[in-house]
Amino acid sequence: MVENKIYVKVIEGSEGYEPVKAVFIKDNVYKILDENNAYDELYNPWEFKPGEMVHCREMFLSGTGGQQIKSLVAFKKYEDS
Repeated sequence: MVENKIYVKVIEGSEGYEPVKAVFIKDNVYKILDENNAYDELYNPWEFKPGEMVHCREMFLSGTGGQQIKSLVAFKKYEDS
């Protein structure tokens, strides 16, 4: 099981993206992990929750100093058919 870092949109408070650990499933699908039960739905809710499988795509996100960093970003929940 190989862990990757993906970014999930924060939906309240300090809007932006939260780096989270995820496991590659197939194609562009990843399963979000909750490392050490760090997810806090009350104070820092994400668009997708730990345990959910999501589609990811490469996007450029602003990093420190305004630099653009290519990142894997969750954009849609995976629905197994």
